[in-house]
Parts: sequence; C-alpha cells; structure tokens
Amino acid sequence: MTPAHKRRVWRAIAVIGMLNFMAFLVTSVLMGDALNGQISDGHYYLFNKFHRPTYVEVSRNVYMYSWWHGVSAFASMLLVLLSAAMLSDRPPTIAGLTEDLKDLPRAFTPIRLGLFASSLSAVASSHWKDVVPFWFAPTYFIVMGRLGGLVFGQLLTGTVLVPFPIAWAFLRAGRLISRGDLSFGQALIWVFLMPFLVLLALIPLLKPVLTRGTG
Repeated sequence: MTPAHKRRVWRAIAVIGMLNFMAFLVTSVLMGDALNGQISDGHYYLFNKFHRPTYVEVSRNVYMYSWWHGVSAFASMLLVLLSAAMLSDRPPTIAGLTEDLKDLPRAFTPIRLGLFASSLSAVASSHWKDVVPFWFAPTYFIVMGRLGGLVFGQLLTGTVLVPFPIAWAFLRAGRLISRGDLSFGQALIWVFLMPFLVLLALIPLLKPVLTRGTG
C-alpha cells in the first residue's frame, strides 16, 4: 500500500469514528444510553439524566444496541486519535515507542519536568484558540443536555446543538495533533486531561443552574 493510500485509509477511519461518536451523542441526549442503564427483573432501562423519568424502559434489542454503540463510540475516539497521529508529519513507529518507554524513567527528573512544563506553556500561548474550545466540551455537553431542551427543544438540542459544536471543538484541537504541533505528552495534558479539570472546577458554579433546570 502506497503512502497516499495509507493516508486515505486513516482519513476514512477518522471520519467514520467521528460520525459514530456524534451519533452516540445524539442518541444519548434523545434516548439515553445503556452504559449507565440497568437491568431489573428482566426489564431493560436506558439512563438519561436529561429526561424525567431518568430511566426509560426499552426492549432488550434496543438496550444491547445502545450498550454496544456506547462501547464502539469510545473506541472510535481512540481510533480518531490514532488516525490523527498517523496522519501527522511524524507518525509514531514501534521502534520510536519502544525507545520512549525505555526513556520513561528519566522523564521524571526535575530538568525533564521543567522542560516539559515550559513546552506546555509555549503550546498554550501559541495554540490556545485551538485547544480552549475543547476544554469546555464536557461542560457544554452537560449544560446543553440539561437546559438546551427546555429552551430549544430536545430534538434540536440532541441532533444539532450538542453534537456539532463538540465535534467542531474536537476537530479543531485534533488538527494540532495531525499537523504535529503537539507531542503526545502535550496532547495528553491539553486535549484529554484539561477538559475534565475545567469541568471539575466549574461544577460548584453549575450545580445551582442545573438544579433549576431539572426542577
């Protein structure tokens, strides 16, 4: 397979993975998901904290579909990230990963940690417009999922207002990886860890708003 064919394959994998994840977001808001659902006395329930009642009874086939769709959605995001890495100017190799693992113990020395902190600061100052929108993606999902239906309706919220902005933010941050602008360590901090740290920091402020939204 030629390099051009490989790039087309990885692009196709990234697109399919992103579409699958967006479909999971839509169904999670509109119907609920089985990953957080439950089975009780032969009855199957999807969990949807945006609806009342929170647990919605469905058939076994719908429940199993939702469960496998949820698993595949998170696997899809891993494939999207792998595709971004393989499409970068410096795609990872087995030999390179092996060398990185051998060098891992020396990565935690004060000098190495200082250099890494400096590189994180440099990336944040030069690419903040690309990473900051994705920092708020989990927060946006929770707020819009809870309050968006009250203002815009559940259908519009679940099919447009939730999945598309999150997909845009993810692609904006992901292109930094595909262009080779972020190392794996930098992407781990700024793209994967930071969104959840922002969510944790904002939970005390969001709790009164979300409580009113469910009243």
